[in-house]
Amino acid sequence: MDFIIEKGKAFDKLACISDEKLIRVDFVSSSDSITEGNIYRSTVKKINQNLNSAIVDLGICEGYLQDNYSLVGLKKGDELLLQVKRPGIKNKMPKLTRELSLMGRYCVMFPYGKDINFSNRIEDDSWKLELKAYLKQSIGTSVGIVIRTLAYNVSESEIKSDIDKLFDIWNEIEKQSKLGLNNKLIYTQYDPIEQFIFKSNPESIDKLICNDKQLLKHIENSLKSKIQIITPTFIDTEFLFDYLKLTSQIRNLFQKKVEVNNNISLFVESTEACHIIDVNSGNANYKLGFEKNALEINLIAADEAVRQILLRDLSGIILIDFMDMKENQNKIKLINKVTELLKKDGKKSSVTSITELGIMQIIRKRDKENIYERYTKSCPLCDGLGKVLTDELYFNQLFIELSNATKHTNQKQFKIKIPYILNETTKQYLNDIENELNITIEAEFIDVKKLTLKAHF
Repeated sequence: MDFIIEKGKAFDKLACISDEKLIRVDFVSSSDSITEGNIYRSTVKKINQNLNSAIVDLGICEGYLQDNYSLVGLKKGDELLLQVKRPGIKNKMPKLTRELSLMGRYCVMFPYGKDINFSNRIEDDSWKLELKAYLKQSIGTSVGIVIRTLAYNVSESEIKSDIDKLFDIWNEIEKQSKLGLNNKLIYTQYDPIEQFIFKSNPESIDKLICNDKQLLKHIENSLKSKIQIITPTFIDTEFLFDYLKLTSQIRNLFQKKVEVNNNISLFVESTEACHIIDVNSGNANYKLGFEKNALEINLIAADEAVRQILLRDLSGIILIDFMDMKENQNKIKLINKVTELLKKDGKKSSVTSITELGIMQIIRKRDKENIYERYTKSCPLCDGLGKVLTDELYFNQLFIELSNATKHTNQKQFKIKIPYILNETTKQYLNDIENELNITIEAEFIDVKKLTLKAHF
């Protein structure tokens, strides 16, 4: 797995490449101060016992506390050590937890936990029993430990060394939490670039490419105790994404249509309620028979559909409208394929059965805004609808407003900005209004030539 980091003036651009395909992308601004994993000393401001939740003051903002611990006995003014579970989304406050965790290279420590557990991907029971016995003897059960997949077949001493480093970090956190009086940030688990890397679930980093030597060195130093970086590479160019031909791929993420191959395409639509991915087959070859052909198309489309889900960071309810299949065994094959593809995802997700109409439902954990919400805003012309009024309706409304204006004033000349492109039809509408009302209109239309500017992503 490769990671590309372009250091920019306003923000940094991050990309993850796997099997020579772009699978994740993000932009990081220095103003993104609240990040997942940060630990704060905070004060309780308000408690809601019915919801088992509390509003707390973090110093730089307020946060929302709701976790598995009971709030019984907690009162306004109490000081707590809290960790950001999820940054604020839109107008929502950051979600916080008292279940603190510290991530190392081979394990995750839970300072308030009491047991030793293992990643579900480690299936060697005898190895787990041996390591668990060793760790109980060497570190006891004063904290909770989860052994990561990366630790499998690593020596006991290396894993113990990793845990010792986490103990040192925890001791420093406890020390810092007792200094001073104000609510404040105590510990940064990882900066946004590290977070982006770990959310991609890499076992190692094959290539780490950056256009800034200082940033590259910083990332190497901060990650060396957590993951192996095989080939760190510096490329001296201001626009690294352009240089590596990533810009056009990222621009396509904001398009609805996704070309899979000559015969298959996807249409991706996002609404407030859910995201919809529609599978289309144009010049399909039905020599295999409709059922087999539908399965073949759906399996190919599934790869790209899941890739788009990860790239666009779609979450919540996701509906994929596959080509209809009648045989249950084919539906099961497709469900298994999508389920397997989603295992590479760093977020929890579940796949439901396919309906009779060929619609598959995916539920994916939401922990931040998707790429549309983060990097687009409502169009000032259509007010976010994605559509404008027809020429007929718009110019009819314009005629009514100008007609009313001429009845109440002596004005005969009007300057108007019109959110349409100048063509013969719009010219004719304006001429008709001028002749009907005996006025002169100086109109400013959208200049198509000025719309060809391509932004750097």
